[in-house]
Amino acid sequence: MKKVLISTPFLHHNYLPWVNAFKKNNIDVSFISLSDTLKYEDDIKVYYLAKGIGRIGKIFYCPSLIKLYKIVKSEQPDLFIARDLSLTNIFLSKISKFIFGSKVIYYDQNDVVVSHKFRTISKIFISNTLITTAKKYNINSPEQKNNNYFIPFCIEGRTTIDEIKGKLNNLKKIRIVTVGKLYVERKNLLLLLKSIEYLLLKDKVELIIVGRLMGYHNDTSKILFSRINFLKSKGAKIELYIDLKQKEVFKQYKRSHLFVLLSENEPASISQFEAMSYGLPVILSCDNGTWYAVKNGYNGYLIKPDKNEIYKIISKLISDKNRLNKMSLNSLKLINNKYSIESFMHRIKNIYKNI
Repeated sequence: MKKVLISTPFLHHNYLPWVNAFKKNNIDVSFISLSDTLKYEDDIKVYYLAKGIGRIGKIFYCPSLIKLYKIVKSEQPDLFIARDLSLTNIFLSKISKFIFGSKVIYYDQNDVVVSHKFRTISKIFISNTLITTAKKYNINSPEQKNNNYFIPFCIEGRTTIDEIKGKLNNLKKIRIVTVGKLYVERKNLLLLLKSIEYLLLKDKVELIIVGRLMGYHNDTSKILFSRINFLKSKGAKIELYIDLKQKEVFKQYKRSHLFVLLSENEPASISQFEAMSYGLPVILSCDNGTWYAVKNGYNGYLIKPDKNEIYKIISKLISDKNRLNKMSLNSLKLINNKYSIESFMHRIKNIYKNI
């Protein structure tokens, strides 16, 4: 395997660790995207097919077959990965497989044992081989069922044990960081503010919110901004960063002590892995397809988004710095031992061989 081509409705930062893993193994990676809402900062080849197409539109949109043929001919991938079901991906998979002899994988974000109405269609029209990064909470799913494979996200550790210990040795006040779209209610950023309001006003914690807005200013974001401004006027230490580039987001992880992600109905977030790569313990909603990154009580806590529960857990960590220290080290240990690039490449190469 020397070339990989990934077709996706839109680019996402959760592809970048894959890119890093492939490149470290001398495998070139290119993308086809149906949207230009996100553009990678790194030198990654991307073919943008459309602009401003909605979710339903992306399913039925398809450029000319000649254009798709030229792209695949230019890349001639050994492996073609199609994210989600769409006419574009159906035609790309057929061109890749039958004209250029590529192996094809369908990438979904549903548990390997969860029935999905599009799965039968995807097996017929795209590929019988499926990979997913998601798991259903509290279901003892196998890592493989038939030709459906679970393959967790991978990421590199970005800190060291000594750096973690050095940051926590002189810790006086916990700095919490969270991320999310400021205009989406299910991200529960307002719930986090309400849950730790007392701790913020008593100067027990500081909060960093790294949010995406991208011009979508609505009632959800207006209420959130109003609450932030009110708390800051009362002395709460809250920092709000909007539409940061990924490298700047990582700087906020590096200077923080605890990561909290309370979003519900989350298909498969990678942000907790990014935070863990900097040695941050994680408080995570269990309604998240990548909840498995957190071992309850080991490197963080899995919770149902509840104001009292959030307050209780954060208060516990404030009063027990040794627990926070152990969880920080355990987060980095999990990244290095279980979610490494080497682990991802071992899995993907085995799947590739079995197609």
